[in-house]
Amino acid sequence: MKKEFKLQFFLVFLILILLILLSEKLNKKIDMSNNKIYSISNYTNELFNSLDDCASITWFKSKNAIKLLPQLDYLNAILNEYSKKENCNFNIVETEDLSENAIIKLGLIPEQIQTGTRDKQIIENIYSSLMIEYKDEAKLIPFVFEINNLEYTIANTMSNLIQDSIGLTLERQVYIIAQKEVFNTQYKYVLPFLEYAGYIPVLIPSNTKDSLNEINSLNTEYPLIVIGSENISKTLLQKINNFLQNSGNACFFVSGMKIDLNGNWVAEPKSDDLIELLASYGFYIGRDLLLDIFNFNLQMNSKDGLTSEIINYPFWIRINRPQIDKDQPLFAAYKTLQTFWPSSLITDNTIDKTLKPIIHTSNQSTKMIENFNTDPFLIDNNSYAGLKPEKNIIAAISKKRGKIFVMSDEYFISTAIEYAGADYNLTFMVNIVEWLSDKTQLLKLKNKQTAIMPFKSFENKNEYTKIIIYARILNFILIPAVILSVILILKIKERKQKNVQNPH
Repeated sequence: MKKEFKLQFFLVFLILILLILLSEKLNKKIDMSNNKIYSISNYTNELFNSLDDCASITWFKSKNAIKLLPQLDYLNAILNEYSKKENCNFNIVETEDLSENAIIKLGLIPEQIQTGTRDKQIIENIYSSLMIEYKDEAKLIPFVFEINNLEYTIANTMSNLIQDSIGLTLERQVYIIAQKEVFNTQYKYVLPFLEYAGYIPVLIPSNTKDSLNEINSLNTEYPLIVIGSENISKTLLQKINNFLQNSGNACFFVSGMKIDLNGNWVAEPKSDDLIELLASYGFYIGRDLLLDIFNFNLQMNSKDGLTSEIINYPFWIRINRPQIDKDQPLFAAYKTLQTFWPSSLITDNTIDKTLKPIIHTSNQSTKMIENFNTDPFLIDNNSYAGLKPEKNIIAAISKKRGKIFVMSDEYFISTAIEYAGADYNLTFMVNIVEWLSDKTQLLKLKNKQTAIMPFKSFENKNEYTKIIIYARILNFILIPAVILSVILILKIKERKQKNVQNPH
């Protein structure tokens, strides 16, 4: 009996050891995430399968990048999935093996990470960049420190490189109508964001004669962005109307009020032809200002200049997830949007049955239609006391002919985002352009987001090493020991029961 028990114990122990060794060798991973963030989607697989030449993905990283930022281990695992494709090579190049001139020539930019102990803090430059190459084309993605949007970025870059390799770069044109001087001032972030996404902006100044020449070449195959509504000539307006009538896809950022951004934010009602044109398509932009209790808290210097104060500024309305139509693909990877002095927007379904509101305020918003007091220091509850609280529309879409997106806030993508840290507004603008460009499947890749990052970043290398050691002890020693102990106890009980039943 003792020999049989010892043999069983030895076999169980041997099986456990073999399973541990086998798991190390096989390292089989199953993607259990809801949005399959750790797997390559069908869209991207089909994109790579369509290549008629081999693509190359190179990860330029610091040697200690994964040790300092453990989440990069997941990045490494996902990038290795691309190496399994017949027409894609994946390489890792450690930046310590490159000369300083080579790093500069490649355009690699480090991220500064604080490391060290309690007594001594060290700032380290950590590199993590991707170079994607196809035929004679290449694109560097300078900052890749997480897996969110990774597949979208690779798929979008690969798609652009394919177009570039066959001379179709201009297929990514996007027309922008706005006053000429604002591209370097008030709307200086619009062009860089579009260009980073791979688009080729074609500027059509609304307030110069050059716009008439530019608009003649407007092609309805490319999306149109209109920012603001002032100083647009009758001729240019007619060209915009023709574009829409011919099923062109367009988005409009147009307010019913003009705000003096360089002064004390004085608001004045606007009256121009573009607002009237949008009304003919069923989009009625009000000459008013919306206010909401869900707003941005401004931190401003007090009038005496000696202190600062926090001001609830009701004209800067925040748009949270319950205030959007979540089924629309242009809300991929949604974060809170920040509006700046939006006007009301009413849709008329008798003109267009496809009109659909997709962004609205809370049901506690109000509408200011006169005596426009926008001074942050003069705003108080009395400024809008007595106004009827209601839900108001801020953005709507149409699909009657082409796609049309209208937002009653032309400051939404202006430099006002600097005050509120609202960079996502510009990302959302890119989402709109991709929706207008019929890139719905590409947009959906943005939804592959981690709810919680798999690992935190460790500032102390010793802390990280200690946790790894504890994890190995737990998995390879303590858990097997508990299992063996349970088996041993059960066997002892079984033996005692047999001895009781058969005392001799």
